[in-house]
Amino acid sequence: LAVPALAEGSPVVIMGAFCVFEMMIGVFWPTMGTLRSRYVPEEHRTAIMNLFRVPLNFLVCAILLFQGQLRVKNVFEICVGVLLICVLLQDALRRAIRKPPQIVTGPGSSGGGVNGVGPLVDGRMTTI
Repeated sequence: LAVPALAEGSPVVIMGAFCVFEMMIGVFWPTMGTLRSRYVPEEHRTAIMNLFRVPLNFLVCAILLFQGQLRVKNVFEICVGVLLICVLLQDALRRAIRKPPQIVTGPGSSGGGVNGVGPLVDGRMTTI
């Protein structure tokens, strides 16, 4: 999306960038479905996904309110900025996933748990 902001006078380059962007959108939706099914619990999926739609709708409304005041180049610059934020958040998710789970045992325990309660795994108590 940075190409239209950088190469305003080159329709061939802009069309090529558009085709690449559309191809990436085609890859995005199946990937998003896979990530959603892996990391968002089924019983809470609808509520969580709807919570993410609220800020998106506010952003869309704000952009539509300023539609006549923004140049096309500015719109593409905003899109690039938002996508860069997404890249940073995706990297943070990737780093959080790669950390191995930490096993912490209860006080006075040798790893087997205390009174039928097992070790803490990722901050959750397990039962024996």
